[in-house]
Amino acid sequence: MGAERALNAAGFVRKVGITFVWGEGRRPWDADFASQNEDGSFPADTEFVWHVERARYDAILVDCARRAGVEIWSEARAARCLRREGRVAGAVVERKGEAVRVSSRMLIDASGLNGFVEEARAARKWLADLKNVASYGYFKNARWPRIYPGHPDKTRTFICSRPEGWFWYIPLGRGLVSVGLVARAAQARRREGREMRELFLAAARRAPELRPLLDGASLVAGMDPSNPERDFFTAADWSYEAGRAAGPGWLACGDAAFFIDPLLSSGVLMA
Repeated sequence: MGAERALNAAGFVRKVGITFVWGEGRRPWDADFASQNEDGSFPADTEFVWHVERARYDAILVDCARRAGVEIWSEARAARCLRREGRVAGAVVERKGEAVRVSSRMLIDASGLNGFVEEARAARKWLADLKNVASYGYFKNARWPRIYPGHPDKTRTFICSRPEGWFWYIPLGRGLVSVGLVARAAQARRREGREMRELFLAAARRAPELRPLLDGASLVAGMDPSNPERDFFTAADWSYEAGRAAGPGWLACGDAAFFIDPLLSSGVLMA
């Protein structure tokens, strides 16, 4: 639907692989999409993906879908499924103060972890061993040593294990990186709001691989369109086994369908 051309034109940084520093041995190792040439340069046909700013990325997809003929409803909320003869037959959508009944041959549940279709939510089995909490933010003026995030034009996600859990360091542009800490929920218990922020920043300062990258960097707001003043985020309870991802009249995709381990940094590839 023309999204690839639009994404290329948007100027998002390109990712060519992942760098890990994991366990007792602190020597970095890479998993790249394509091998480098002997002189360190990249082949002309290197495979890559994009690191995206989610709000801009979503807007591009919506615009491409609209130009392809899709009818887009903004400021609307899917309230519940419509059912007919034992199958999902559409949805009730709240729009402009009214409840609108929309019929469908196939309803696609792309609502993320919230899950819209009751059958999919009811079949989830939460994984106690992977009960984690993520805290994260976006930093400006972070540094770019090539040993970790790669060249500014062809980057790698950086994953770093720590006693508290593990960090991600994801370049989103020459002046912006996403940094997050995934920790055991038990360690983060009773640490909400300001305390979670302090736990995150203290852990980053203790990480020898991260500390020089964030020296002089600062958290920035404006990354969440629904709350533009917010500069720090948390997420929890995303690890589960999916008993069902489809049924009569419905199909779930992405996080609504199954858990994707963020450690692999697969993005929409597995969705």
